[in-house]
Amino acid sequence: MKAQIISLDVMFAALIVLTIIGGLGVLLYQYTIYEKQQAELGDLELRSQPALNVLMSTKGNPDDWETKGCAQINSLGFMSAPGIISGQKLKAFASLDYNCSQALLGIRGYNFYFDARDADGNLLNIDGVSIITGYEPPAGSEAIFSERKAWVDSSYLAMITLGIWYE
Repeated sequence: MKAQIISLDVMFAALIVLTIIGGLGVLLYQYTIYEKQQAELGDLELRSQPALNVLMSTKGNPDDWETKGCAQINSLGFMSAPGIISGQKLKAFASLDYNCSQALLGIRGYNFYFDARDADGNLLNIDGVSIITGYEPPAGSEAIFSERKAWVDSSYLAMITLGIWYE
C-alpha cells in the first residue's frame, strides 16, 4: 500500500513538471511569433517611409520618366518643383504595371497600395485616370501606411497614401 502511494505521488509530481514545461513551451512559441511579427512590421516601416519620401521629394530618373516605358525608368519621383508634385507623374504612376511599380519602389516581396485624394477624401482624377494603384490589404494582414500632403500642379492640396503589406 505504501508503494502505491509513493508511485501515485511520483506520477502527480511528473504530471505537474510536464504541465509546467508544456506551458513554458507554449509561452516561448507565442513570444517567438510576436517577435517575428514585430520585426516584419519594423521592416515594413523602414520600406514605407523612405519610398514615399523619395516619391514626394524627387523628380525621378530620368526627370521625364512619365513619358518612358518601365525598362527606361531608373527611379520614380513626383516632384515638379519644391513642395509641388506633378499631376502627370501621378497619372503615369497610377497607370504603370504593378510589378514595375513594385520594383521601382524597392519593395519586391511586399504588396502595396497607393492613392491620392482631395481635401474631401475623394480619389483624384487626372485626365480621366483615377489616382489609385496596387491592392488594398486583406483583413488580418500586417500593413503600414504612410501619408503626405502635397500641392498638385500648384492647383489643389492632395493627401498621398502609400501602404506596404504582406500576407
